[in-house]
Amino acid sequence: MSLHGSNPTLPSLLLNSHTDVVPVTLEKWTHDPFSADLVDGKIYARGSQDMKSVGIAYLEAIRRLKKDGHAFARSVHLSFVPDEEIGGADGMEVFVGTDMFKALNVGFALDEGIPTPFPSFLLFNSERAPWCICCTIKLINVGIKLTARGNAGHGSVMLQGTAVERLLACLDKVRQFRAEQSGKLYKSDNLIRDAGKTFDVTTFTGATDARFLRQMGIPAIGFSPFRNTPLLLHDHDEHIGIDVYLEGISIYQSIIASLTS
Repeated sequence: MSLHGSNPTLPSLLLNSHTDVVPVTLEKWTHDPFSADLVDGKIYARGSQDMKSVGIAYLEAIRRLKKDGHAFARSVHLSFVPDEEIGGADGMEVFVGTDMFKALNVGFALDEGIPTPFPSFLLFNSERAPWCICCTIKLINVGIKLTARGNAGHGSVMLQGTAVERLLACLDKVRQFRAEQSGKLYKSDNLIRDAGKTFDVTTFTGATDARFLRQMGIPAIGFSPFRNTPLLLHDHDEHIGIDVYLEGISIYQSIIASLTS
């Protein structure tokens, strides 16, 4: 879905979400996980936190902005992709390599984060990626496969040009990249503090489709504007409070207005 701004030559804003959800164990739920039952001010449903709530909040925030007459200078694109819960290899990873995606001219993107049980919010500018070490080294779900070939022989022989020796050069680059990314966190300290805000640095424990956007050189922030909420992603009786959800829509409305003006 696209809403074209008054200056379509400007880099656009992408609001990404995924439509798939993880399976449920019905006997563990006290409400039908696919009926969105409203009980005591809470919506019980699979996807109420991860992440149909985010996709719907995008739509409602834009509807409100349109109703209020907001002038969109930049174009806004909403993507609803499949396959995220099993890695995104047949979803977002494929999409970002298409001509259709390139034509969107995306300059910045928002994707999912996680709710927080605290009054504060969580934002993620990067995330962890699982590694699997076997005969070759693979970075699972990030589209990179490292294969090292070299001389082989008995361990008692000091061979030159072994596969491990050549692999070390790649690992050094990985460590260098990690150090550069860590440096970005610290370099941003003063910017946030000068704005009168406080924050703590943490690590995103999962992985989202935002990593495929970052691999394309597109800045992407993981953010779900739902606070004071128990973290129930992939859990039984997943739910979200109505008041929390409505606040989240208003937050998205403000963010989208700022990013598209």
